[in-house]
Amino acid sequence: MIVDQCPECDEGHLDLFQNAFEKIGTLSAGIISTSYEFVDCGISSPIVLKNKSGTSPFWFSMQVVNATERVAKLEVSTDSGNTWQSTQRKDYNFFEQPSGFGTSSVDVRVTSVSGKAVVVRNVPVASDEHATASSNF
Repeated sequence: MIVDQCPECDEGHLDLFQNAFEKIGTLSAGIISTSYEFVDCGISSPIVLKNKSGTSPFWFSMQVVNATERVAKLEVSTDSGNTWQSTQRKDYNFFEQPSGFGTSSVDVRVTSVSGKAVVVRNVPVASDEHATASSNF
């Protein structure tokens, strides 16, 4: 499984866990040519939202884990879903809002590249916290 983009690499380069890299090449090579295609994900558990260390009402950073489809965007509501505010996806796959949202809990809407959405209510906005959705895409 590809687990992360390689932020310091050119577009198309990917970062793998060491044991995954060893399945396709010699570790000492460092960088190797590969090709890939997207396949269905066998995960059946719900989406998990994980806050980055340091997350607070004044700095927001969240990662979407276990999504069965590629994530297009993560939006946050501070008014029970009446309005949604965007976040910025970082190279290290966290969605951030540098000024935070000014509250200790929010509603989160995660949308896949196919347009499916999952909403998670009352998500804590605190360092290293996580919330589990009721479903996946």
